[in-house]
Amino acid sequence: MTERKGLTSEPTPAALRTRILAGILYAAGRYVPVPLVDDLVREQVARWLVRSTVPAGLPKEHTRVLYADSAGCLGGALRALFMIPIKLILFPIRKVLAVVLGVRWVARDLAEMLLLGRVIDHAVAEGLLADSPTLADDAKDLKTSFDVAMKGTDTRLLVALFGTATSPLRGALAPALRALRSLRRSSDEAPTPESTAELDPTVSRIQAMLQTPEVRRFVDEFDQRVMENLAVLRQRRTPRAG
Repeated sequence: MTERKGLTSEPTPAALRTRILAGILYAAGRYVPVPLVDDLVREQVARWLVRSTVPAGLPKEHTRVLYADSAGCLGGALRALFMIPIKLILFPIRKVLAVVLGVRWVARDLAEMLLLGRVIDHAVAEGLLADSPTLADDAKDLKTSFDVAMKGTDTRLLVALFGTATSPLRGALAPALRALRSLRRSSDEAPTPESTAELDPTVSRIQAMLQTPEVRRFVDEFDQRVMENLAVLRQRRTPRAG
């Protein structure tokens, strides 16, 4: 079997900065003190990451699954309505857990955004996300493959490294929450550089940490797991001859 390699290209410094910022803001969304708004903010950040990574011109409704509920418009709306009272009941518990598991959850959220951007890069380079009749199914398969890989990945290494890079945690969360408030008040698709300037030192530390051999090896192995999962899903979708 031919060994599968990692990405065919590396993200530009600007793209990498966007993903690191998205990870910090995505994690900070857990600490928004308003029920339901916290989830909306996190989806808004994930949408910004995805739309800044996929090729311009792809139908937005077909790539929505990469950052939002994959149950479809009606199914997603019904599920959202059903979940509202449950989320309201669990909201205080979630906030307590966000404090208790702060470093761990922030590190995992940061890893999720960075890895998602990387996997989309790979898919684009391989022609797996192109404007075609199968785009919706291809995007859904990619997100499923990514989610399965995330669930099966031991992220303790990244938790330890990201925990160091974002320490002290409150030093990163306070400006991140201010940036999220600014984003929510505006109609912008992405946060402004001015609103995230305070996060630049944290972004720089994380950017340097991503160049370490341990992290590069970790993300290469993660890429491979996603692509293996994707190959299985695509094979299931391929009609068998006679």
